[in-house]
Order: sequence, then structure tokens, then C-alpha cells
Amino acid sequence: MEDNEEAVLEDKSAGIVLTRAILHIFDSSTDTEILSQQTLDLEKPEIQKYVYGHTRRCFNDLRSRHGTFLPDSPFQVLMHDFFHQRKDFEETSGDAAGVLSAWLKEHPGACLDVLAVDFRADEVPYFGIMLLMNQSAWTHTTQMNGDRVANSFAHQPILPSATRKLSSFCFVNLLNDEILYTDETNWPDDTALLQDVLLHCTGKKSDQEVISQMTQIANEVAQQYDENPSIAVSGIKRAVRTSAKEERPLAMEEAVEEAFAGYDHQEEMAAAFEQKRKEAEVPDALEVPKAAVVRKMKNQKLKTDTGIELSFPVEYFQNPDLIEFIKHEDGTITIEIKHIGKILNRS
Repeated sequence: MEDNEEAVLEDKSAGIVLTRAILHIFDSSTDTEILSQQTLDLEKPEIQKYVYGHTRRCFNDLRSRHGTFLPDSPFQVLMHDFFHQRKDFEETSGDAAGVLSAWLKEHPGACLDVLAVDFRADEVPYFGIMLLMNQSAWTHTTQMNGDRVANSFAHQPILPSATRKLSSFCFVNLLNDEILYTDETNWPDDTALLQDVLLHCTGKKSDQEVISQMTQIANEVAQQYDENPSIAVSGIKRAVRTSAKEERPLAMEEAVEEAFAGYDHQEEMAAAFEQKRKEAEVPDALEVPKAAVVRKMKNQKLKTDTGIELSFPVEYFQNPDLIEFIKHEDGTITIEIKHIGKILNRS
């Protein structure tokens, strides 16, 4: 590939197109900083697979918070300079890495690489930073002692695997400055490294936090009215999954209607949910990445007090021809699974 030729790698099903990527290296324990002046060769399958895999996984991560730049954020200015081609990709990523490096030098001990990416998601341009925290691993070494071969072990840092979930990353929408970021690394002094040091932004609840609060509130309301909470929780999951598949935001009214449909106290339960939702500051609507939700919201898992564990597709809970919950006068519950043609033993 020529130096001035742009490498574009695409996975149409995910809607992500990689344009460029670059890797910068930091080891604050040895005061080592190596800023790359050349982008990664994305034509090499192993490099493309590694970069694309982490980009796709992080971009669709439900842990991501939605951020907004604070006034006079230097990183926002940097993003504008990059988008309007006042700075190239190598310089932009180097400036971002330099901000992190300055902080890391004051807090020695971290050993990480900074992977910067320029990509498009559904034709929207993004700039991303992913922190690859180094892990320790053993490897073998061989050296010559005079005329004798000596094999031994060495302990050295390695990058996270291509399938490992990263704990710190951020993406900036270059058209509207919207930010997606996650920073679950335990930095010194409890510093929010990405939010406060690099991005200078505010942060809202992540999609994962909102979904968790929605299911928890549905569970509490169902128990409050002495109803089966599994059906209410599955209704929330079903509503979230449907809206994600249809690529539209989910209004809380729709989620509530799905959760409590068929209950004797539907209106009262909906009102109780709304009150608890406002107290917990859960937003009025939810918009989540399709790929992450369709996968995560597929099944509902149950565990009975007798030790039995079950897992069902969430759609089954609204179909009494497939599964039915029968509540008895003594308070116990019977779960009836219907129309089974075959049972397989899975260990």
C-alpha cells in the first residue's frame, strides 16, 4: 500500500468502517514513551482483526456513558482541528496521547498502549481512543553461555487479547461532538482519567445502568403488588430488544406497558414504576446500540428457591402456549413448559 493511500476495511453487518489506526506506547514505571509516526498496516489480517474487534466491541459496549464537552475543552478543539483537516491523524493521536502521558508520568506504575482509531459507524465519522492495559505473562528465553545453550523464563508485559473486554475507551462523533466513553480502570487517587484529564466532559448514566435500573424497578413493583416479577422483568427486556432491533429510542411509557400488561393492577403498577423511575433519575427514553442489546436481551434467566435454574427467550413469556406461570393460594408458583418435542442433556 502506498503511504498516501487510505486503507478502508468494512464489515457491513456491523456498520463500522476502519480508516486508520495508530499505536502509542507508555510505560511510566520505566519512564518510556514511544509515539508512533506511522499508522498501522490494516491490510495485514491479524492487525485488522485485532483493531476492528476491539473497536466494534467497545463501540457497542452497554457500559458506555454519554458525555458532553465542557466549555473550553482542549480535546474538543483538537477534534475540530482534526475534522477540519488542520491536523492530520498522526499528530492528533499524538497530542491526545501526550495528555495521557503527562498525567501518567506524575503517577508512575501504569504500563499501557494507546490505540487511536479513525472510523465511520453508519457513515458517521468518529475518532476513538482505546487504552490497552498491559498484562504480565511468562515466556521462554534462550541465550548462549559460552558454548552452552541456556533456556530460562522471563516475565514481561503483553497486550490484552483480541477478545478481552477493555475497561477504558472513548469515541467522539465528529459531526455533533457527542461522546461515548467508559473508564472502569482503578487509576491513582480515584482519578477519572478519560473524563477529567483527557476529554473534559460531563457524563450521563450508561445504557447498562439505565437498563439495570429499569429491570430492578419493575422487579420491585411486581413484588410490591404480590405479582410474579419474572414476567415484568422479561417485559422490560422484550421492549428494549424490540426498540433496538427497530433502531428507535424506547420511551418509558412503552416499556412500562410491556412490563405490566395482563396484570390485575396494571395502572397502579405503572404509576408506581413512574414514581420510582423519577426518584432514581432514570431518563424518559433509552437509545442503545442494536448489536449489544439484541445479544444481551435475548434470554431471561430464572433461579428458583429449590435450586432449579431456567433460561427462556424473552418472547416466550408473553405466549401462554409455550410457558405459563401459575400462582397457587399457598403462595407457591408452578412453571408449566408446554409443547416440548425433545429434551437434550447439556452439561
